[in-house]
Amino acid sequence: MKIGTKINALIAGTLFVGVVGTVSFATGLFSADLVGLLRKTTLDVSSATANRLRAELKHIADQARMFGSASYQEFKYPQDRIKFIQDGLTAHAYLLGLSLFEKKGTQWTPRWRLSNQATTMPVQDLAAIDPYSARQWDLLAKTGEPSVSYFPQSGKPVLRAVFPLLKLKDGTFSQFIVADVDHDYASGLLANNLDATHILVDANGSILLSTQPNLYASGTLWPSFSKIGAGMGMFDFEDAQGRLQVAAYQHLSVADLILITQVSQSGIYTKIFKIIRRAAWLAGLFLFLSLTVGLTFSKTLTRPILRLAHAAKQIRMGNFAVRLSTDDSSAHHRESSNEILQLSTVFDDMAVGLQERDRVKATFQKFHSREVAEQLLSGSISLGGARKSAVVFFSDIRGFTALSEDLDAEVVVSILNRYMTTMVHIIHSHGGVVDKFIGDSIMAIWGVPLERADDSIRAVRACQDMRTALEELNHEFAAEGLPEIRVGMGLNYGPLVAGNIGSEERMEYTVIGDTVNTASRIESITKELNTDLLISDTVAAQVADEFHLERMGSVRAKGKKNELVLYKVLFTESGSKDDPERDGEASAA
Repeated sequence: MKIGTKINALIAGTLFVGVVGTVSFATGLFSADLVGLLRKTTLDVSSATANRLRAELKHIADQARMFGSASYQEFKYPQDRIKFIQDGLTAHAYLLGLSLFEKKGTQWTPRWRLSNQATTMPVQDLAAIDPYSARQWDLLAKTGEPSVSYFPQSGKPVLRAVFPLLKLKDGTFSQFIVADVDHDYASGLLANNLDATHILVDANGSILLSTQPNLYASGTLWPSFSKIGAGMGMFDFEDAQGRLQVAAYQHLSVADLILITQVSQSGIYTKIFKIIRRAAWLAGLFLFLSLTVGLTFSKTLTRPILRLAHAAKQIRMGNFAVRLSTDDSSAHHRESSNEILQLSTVFDDMAVGLQERDRVKATFQKFHSREVAEQLLSGSISLGGARKSAVVFFSDIRGFTALSEDLDAEVVVSILNRYMTTMVHIIHSHGGVVDKFIGDSIMAIWGVPLERADDSIRAVRACQDMRTALEELNHEFAAEGLPEIRVGMGLNYGPLVAGNIGSEERMEYTVIGDTVNTASRIESITKELNTDLLISDTVAAQVADEFHLERMGSVRAKGKKNELVLYKVLFTESGSKDDPERDGEASAA
């Protein structure tokens, strides 16, 4: 069966799943509508309650100011004035007491205090409490703003409302009427038909009234007050029990009061979850049917794909010998109508090509460095050269000709291979590239084809490690009865030409130039100066901060017009200047 037929079957199954998605999407929209309706209702109820509370506060202020003004009216008998106010308090049971405060000198004192005789509440004790300090009274006198506060000191808590009464010519107020309002009466103003909690707070977030005193006690701070902004608005929050709530707030523009209407979202979400559960059952049924059909057809598709995935993983791990075809009928597979079989054949062809490429790459790396081999295989290096600056290294085994005469050829080759293997590994570990072997000599480069800022430092450190490794190798040779090896090493830095030299049929990646020739001459001079390593002044300038150097003076090299300024590197245990010096002449010829 073709993959197209299988895909059609999967699409049919996907349609069933699509139904589930549609149901879920519709459920989500319905849920969003329910939440939106809850928010709108909450805001509407909050606005209506705020208007009612605003009007009632205005009424209380008008009544209090009327009684305060009555204390200045002319009555036939002074006691009639008191009786008029007392009768007014009796008629308005929610007014538990009235006080008139005025400023005398720098002090604010009550001019008179009256209690509602119709209540048994000890309001005289409350009236004896001054609502504000002198500083707060002076601030109210300047602003003329009403103020509402909560007082729990009496037998029953009250709201104390302070309203300006007498205004002076300078714009300040010298008298205020103070009304003590029944707390239960004020709380009743917040009643509503919605299952909502109303909270009245002052500008500091302190609770004055609450329809659920067991949840929000008067005089405490409303927990989410910091989320309230200016004007009116809404936000969500979690209460102390972790239940999600929606809150609408309204600034009353009276005494800096704020009305908060809080509704739990648990009820609406209970309905939403019920809808979701029903939709989930329906979606599960369709999902089961679609999976049953889909899995029946998908098995024939997934098994060969899994084989492909496993084979690809083997390729990634370097196992290019993996094959998918179980017989030699690759031609039949290529002509097959089954795309999986065709893909398997193409995959096998790719594995064969990668195996061949890996074999070529491994062969290349025996004659070139890994970096050069990769660039040669990628085709990024063509016939020709490019001018660069690099560090060139030459080393040579001292007395190799005499060594070859005294030993069998097989032994000489074994010694040379062990020596070369050790040195090449060190050069590569420090980022160097072995350019070529010239008999017993090694030519290496730092900076070609990849250039680094610390190429000179890497080269010197490689020389240090080579000398340490040579000492260990000589110990092994001595234990085997073989002669020891002494070497000379030279480093030079400068411009050169790097690239493929030769013809289109036969080319070699190498570097040429005076910098290369000078590096070879420096290595030769190590014999004359009796040391194992010399570096040019161009290298010394780049490594002087990392190593101890000793100037060896100017030396005229064969074939050079100008004298060479050479330096000897005094290696330390770690290669830095911070350790005691350990002279590097022990390995010199």
